[in-house]
Amino acid sequence: MWSIVKKTSDKQAINVEPIKNRKGWRTIRIFVSSTFKDFHHEREVLVKEVFPDLRLWCEQRKLRLVECDLRWGVPKDSTTEETIKICLSELDRCYEDNVAPFFLNLAGERAGWIPKFEDVSLNLAAQYGWVYGLSVTEMEIVHGAFRKLNPNALFLLREPDSLDGIPDDVKKDFQDTSEFCVEKLKALKNVIIDTFEESHVYRYRVKGKYNHGVVEFEGLSGNSPFSQTVFDFFQKRIEILYPLDPSPEDPLQVQKEAHETFLDSRSQFVLGRDKLISQIDHYSKYGNNRTPLLVIGSAGAGKSALMAKCASNAIQMAEKNEIAVPAGDKKWKIFFHFVGATPGSTDLAFFLQRLTKEAKPDMKDIVSDLDTLIQLTNSLLTNPNTEPIILFIDAVNQLDEDKQQFLSRWLPDCLSPTVRIIVSMIEGTQSHQMLRSYKPYPIEIVCGPLHMEARMEIVSNILSIYNKQLDSEQLETLCQKRGSSNPLWLTLACEELRVFGTFELLKDKIVNLPDDLINLETEVFTRFESKTGGVLMKATLCLLEVSRHGLLETELLALLGDSKNIQCTEYIEGEDDKIMEATEKMNIQSAITLDTEKHEVEQLTDMFSKQVEDTYKVKETKENDTKSIMTFD
Repeated sequence: MWSIVKKTSDKQAINVEPIKNRKGWRTIRIFVSSTFKDFHHEREVLVKEVFPDLRLWCEQRKLRLVECDLRWGVPKDSTTEETIKICLSELDRCYEDNVAPFFLNLAGERAGWIPKFEDVSLNLAAQYGWVYGLSVTEMEIVHGAFRKLNPNALFLLREPDSLDGIPDDVKKDFQDTSEFCVEKLKALKNVIIDTFEESHVYRYRVKGKYNHGVVEFEGLSGNSPFSQTVFDFFQKRIEILYPLDPSPEDPLQVQKEAHETFLDSRSQFVLGRDKLISQIDHYSKYGNNRTPLLVIGSAGAGKSALMAKCASNAIQMAEKNEIAVPAGDKKWKIFFHFVGATPGSTDLAFFLQRLTKEAKPDMKDIVSDLDTLIQLTNSLLTNPNTEPIILFIDAVNQLDEDKQQFLSRWLPDCLSPTVRIIVSMIEGTQSHQMLRSYKPYPIEIVCGPLHMEARMEIVSNILSIYNKQLDSEQLETLCQKRGSSNPLWLTLACEELRVFGTFELLKDKIVNLPDDLINLETEVFTRFESKTGGVLMKATLCLLEVSRHGLLETELLALLGDSKNIQCTEYIEGEDDKIMEATEKMNIQSAITLDTEKHEVEQLTDMFSKQVEDTYKVKETKENDTKSIMTFD
């Protein structure tokens, strides 16, 4: 069979040229190929630990990482041919997005499903050059890696003795015993080793155990060689395809791009809000009696996504000259600021610096004094000579809590004819009450619960990114839950289902999802805590909550390290092993070394926002929990 495959394969590797000077976001797809049942543990670690870390790294490069994990998502009523086509067409998407797919194969001691001759139609066989006798997993290898000598392919071969600790009657799920399958697997592994360079093939060993009827593998999670190999390989390959621009950037420009990144990510799927979008777009085009437009709603109602979508629409309308200019020939500028989206974005002074710089780009000096900034901002927003500008300010209620009273000073109740402002906030907050007192009274748009059709569409869209779908019964069960009327709840629920690896238990998982946002968030945090690094996650959340304007990753690493392992400079240079080794060894008593008086710790505790206190509940008393996480030196 493999001789036939070789005859239909390229002699040279597919050419992958670095993509430079790109604009906007790109999608990175990593296709995970393996038999399912025997590699459940590895896939769990990849989907829940390795890929999330890699996704964060990718986002810094404006890359969206999507893993293709097909353990579930194929409709249960699919024919054999449809099932095969779903697997291979997903690889086609990888070719379309990345020229050479980012391909990961896990091979063990099971051959997997070998379709019969009648299972594959002539059309499908011709489309993919199907070689009869190959398993579906082997055909994925052929299509995703072998025929193009794919330089982005990584093969992980699990050593057979990894199964030694598993009883023979259970081992059948992990090991084929027939001579045909044993020889088939031997041939496959030999072909992989002979075809691909040593850096693309990694043998790993784990310790299989059987406890209380459950198979466990030790040596996969955390900073294991398995996880690190996958992360390092794909980081390197992605870096080759999408190199960073080394030129230095202006700090304000960096912040602007961070908000652009947030806008791009939030504006993709805004469903069930057509009427609200139309109202905001109408305001952007025509204004409304020179007053701000208020977008209100509860936490998680989808205000940020709505604001991002409408800001994106306004940018397009401005580029097409669809917004009439009051006077002169100046085009409309679009400014957007998502409070809480980036470190420093909740700082009122920093926000006003961004706003004034955008509204008055010819301003030579950047003003730093808050009172001066407030006066300057008010003047710009009321001055009829200000160049046309539309401002989208999301979550204004999250700006500095001790400076909320300044809102009416920098945001006037009567705007310049060349200024339009859309402001979002949680209903009933101090910001909302202050803006309600404006005369003339601003128009309010309420971002309310999602209707059933929108819920179903959101679920289908989110899961389709990962080539997954619920059947009609599962979809109806999910969308009838009380929490599904809240977009944030629905998004979190889809993420929890996406990383859930047992198809047979998926319906039970949906039924048991908590009905309210707080309890769902608690469940997510609890799952994170149970994994490697849960203690550090707890400490990280507390640090972020008590920080005034958020923390950078390097700052978090310094705070989470002990006194002997604060190696920020080395980390920046790429040598993060010392910090990782130190943080892995830490327990909750030494997660952060702070040694202060009891009343100072309680003061920090009082700074926690109510939402996080309600969401992140722990068994320990508040006093003991705070001491264990936050003991400053």
